[in-house]
Amino acid sequence: MVNALTISSTMMLGAVLGAALVALARLLVNGAEVNGRQVAAGAAITAVLTAVLAAQIGSASHLWLSVVFVSVLLAAVFTDLNRRLIPNRLTLAGLTLILLLTAIIEPAFLTERASFAIASFTFFAAAALLRPGGLGFGDVKLAAVIGAAMGAGSIVAFLVAFVAAAFFGVGITARSGWRHARGATIPLAPFLAAGAIAVLLLAG
Repeated sequence: MVNALTISSTMMLGAVLGAALVALARLLVNGAEVNGRQVAAGAAITAVLTAVLAAQIGSASHLWLSVVFVSVLLAAVFTDLNRRLIPNRLTLAGLTLILLLTAIIEPAFLTERASFAIASFTFFAAAALLRPGGLGFGDVKLAAVIGAAMGAGSIVAFLVAFVAAAFFGVGITARSGWRHARGATIPLAPFLAAGAIAVLLLAG
């Protein structure tokens, strides 16, 4: 467990980083404007999540890595919900930063996490190519970020995400009918982020 000072400082860092990444992600989307309410929401959500993680995670170094990861996830969620787009520069920067931090903070896990980043990218890319239009390459790159940050834990995160997305799809079908649901598309980033964050919180 970490002390109250670490929790409060991490919470403030999460708020700043979350707000900055949400604003940056929106700026990276052509034609999008920075929405003050969404930036504030990003700061609040990230602050709460990082405070909970700080209370659960015993390793301070692992905690900072988790803060960066959660902030990248949240920024991807905001752009996917608003524009159905996850900027390449966001996911590539997030992937690079997470692997760099892993090499510095937790070098023993670098090979595993790099391998899962490649495996996650390959699996999601194959799915996107097999069903064009069903899965965007922004989601593919976000999956690589999750693999890089979580290693083997990403498998459970993806399972949780797919189950949640399936239930959401069932809900749309029940409400709107099969014909409408068949042609509907849903943003996947919120489900990928929810799966990853759920595993982070449960793993502690």
